[in-house]
Amino acid sequence: MDIADMPDDIRDRILAVQEKSGFVPNVFLTLAHRPDEFRAFFAYHDALMDKPGNLSKAECEMIVVATSNLNQCQYCVVAHGAILRIRAKNPLIADQVAVNYRKADITARQNPNETTLQHLDPAPGETAGGFAETAENIALAGAPLVDRIVADWQAWKDGVPPLPAD
Repeated sequence: MDIADMPDDIRDRILAVQEKSGFVPNVFLTLAHRPDEFRAFFAYHDALMDKPGNLSKAECEMIVVATSNLNQCQYCVVAHGAILRIRAKNPLIADQVAVNYRKADITARQNPNETTLQHLDPAPGETAGGFAETAENIALAGAPLVDRIVADWQAWKDGVPPLPAD
């Protein structure tokens, strides 16, 4: 589908991202074929990533990049790394977080000892850390996502749940 043929709101969103980042993530173009799902995805994204709270937009992206690396999702690391470069106004930080957040030149606040993902889902044979570290990391990661996961644990316990059917 050509960008010119997309609904106005979707086209505007894609072009705004392209203007800021210099590229259009392929997932945007794929989701644009299903406008309702595109809108739902970005409504959910915006609710998590743009909500005022304890974290800056750059810190939210740092979490996404580090978690994407732990999940071994190269596409997500590259796409969110590009956004982190813009939000942090520091391309080196984005690359450092993408490669190894533990060695990145970031503040103690931005780099708790372990990520929330590691506390909630450690690798086989590894411990999940202590309660205090887990609570601190959950607070830093932001209550909205945690609230959603806890409120609907059955849907989340095996990973990110699919979008509801129409």
